[in-house]
Amino acid sequence: MSLLSNWIDLTVPPLLARCGTAALVSFMFGALGEPGSITDLPAALAGIACLLTGIALIAWASGLQRKIAAAAECQQQLPQTIEADQSNNSATADQHTEQHTAPHTMPELTELLLGNNTQYPRDSASNGLQQCLGRNRNSRSPSATMLAGILLALLTGVFGGLILAPMDYVSYECRGPPYQAGVALGVLMAAPLVTYLVHWMQQRKVTSNLPVQLKAAALPGILAGIIWTAGIVANMLATQSIGLAIAYPVMQAGLFVAGLWGIVLYSELYSLSPHLVYWTGGVVVVSGAALIARSGPA
Repeated sequence: MSLLSNWIDLTVPPLLARCGTAALVSFMFGALGEPGSITDLPAALAGIACLLTGIALIAWASGLQRKIAAAAECQQQLPQTIEADQSNNSATADQHTEQHTAPHTMPELTELLLGNNTQYPRDSASNGLQQCLGRNRNSRSPSATMLAGILLALLTGVFGGLILAPMDYVSYECRGPPYQAGVALGVLMAAPLVTYLVHWMQQRKVTSNLPVQLKAAALPGILAGIIWTAGIVANMLATQSIGLAIAYPVMQAGLFVAGLWGIVLYSELYSLSPHLVYWTGGVVVVSGAALIARSGPA
């Protein structure tokens, strides 16, 4: 359990809270508010469980890669740390260095980083390594910030999971693309207010100045808006056809696709262990999406 708790990165709870909550909220709302949308409840529940497990594994892969990268950084910093330690405790450090072999390989560094470090002696090298790893751990977000992040992720999941719920209260012919016009108007009305509100909360004071970089941010922002609109229209059409209880949870499988972009374009995962965890999570996510899809009407 101690090894598992050291492996679980701070990335896992917020991502699981956001995507998992969105899947759960949309599934529950659709199953309760759209009678007949779920015909095989055991398969749907199994799919939701697989979806949550897969999301956690994908997030875990990202955190594990950062831990390995931190171990590599500590390996590079280790000579300077040993030299500083030996200058303060030259006699003791020399004696320990003669008696023991310090962990210098990446597998040993990773074992130390993951908390399984009882097999290594406490010589100057391992002391320096522990100091470096301790700095990496202490540089992470404090618990208050972590709790705030999880709360915001939960709210994101709740709002995201219900984004298409109002569509159930309009006539059938108004669903799909016609509904998008109202969504666009709502975004246009809310976006400036929410942007200013978030800026003021971050600055902790009310100011009239908002950092706007039109030349740098306009084109990427417009492109992102176009992509988002295409995705939401596709989701509306899917919801119109198969219901919110199935369409939105299945959409969370997009997290696996987003991870592929991160791997291909930005090389976010480059070690074996994170790749194994990520691809395992991807298989579980896709399996969960398939189970949820088959739980609807034939």
